[in-house]
Amino acid sequence: MLFSVMTVNVFQDNYFDFRPHGELQLHYCGWREHSINHKYEHRQAAYLLNLVCEGEAVLNTSDGLFSLSKGDFYVMFPESRASYTTPPDMPWSIRWVTVTGTQLETLLPLLGLTPGNPVIHVSDFERTEHILEELFRKTLKADVRSKISAMALLYELLACLSKQQMTPTDDPRIAEAVQYIFRHYAENITVQELAKRAYLNNNYFSKLFTAQVGITPQQLILRTRIEKAKELLQYTDLTVGEVAATVGFADALYFSRVFRRHTGMSPSTFR
Repeated sequence: MLFSVMTVNVFQDNYFDFRPHGELQLHYCGWREHSINHKYEHRQAAYLLNLVCEGEAVLNTSDGLFSLSKGDFYVMFPESRASYTTPPDMPWSIRWVTVTGTQLETLLPLLGLTPGNPVIHVSDFERTEHILEELFRKTLKADVRSKISAMALLYELLACLSKQQMTPTDDPRIAEAVQYIFRHYAENITVQELAKRAYLNNNYFSKLFTAQVGITPQQLILRTRIEKAKELLQYTDLTVGEVAATVGFADALYFSRVFRRHTGMSPSTFR
């Protein structure tokens, strides 16, 4: 994190040390109040979810420039270049959580959040801000009940965003296909099979899927496998070959090449 501060700057970041093995995990949450001349560069292998509570900024990613203002909810994606800068002498206040897990690969695109479109404007700002503030308060406590409540609030945040982003054009056939990929990523899933399940021809299904999810079915399958492989490498003693087979790769060497291409390191180095 790169910060540049000239005047008033109140900031707190709380590490969350309760991460049971699962598909969605909270790492940090925090807030920043009234920072002036603030700069930030994202360099994490995690998703940084942010709510703008005050001020303006320009988000600079490998996919373009995006304006930020109060009420905007934006995501800084893992393994991609992202930074922002606020205008001179303008106070900047945000709330955020840092999260990992394969569920985000499927959920964020359904909320309209993709690397090519990392910003949405929330319709219920007060509710969204309240969830983030309550989540932060829960993480300050050491008891298990508070930690589980914090995880529940993380899901509530995503549900709140989902409710705000749902539109009549959302196609349940695509949502079902996404969930099918999430459940069967280790199997030999084909676009033809997904299209057949949705009662659509292959070309139309692929176009509809890409338009609504932001990536192709093949890309979602691969990303889900890689994210699951990361979890297995981190939380189990399976060999690289066993991890490869578990997430759907028959060839361990090919898995290692794909893993390196997507993460910048070998499975052994990542572990």
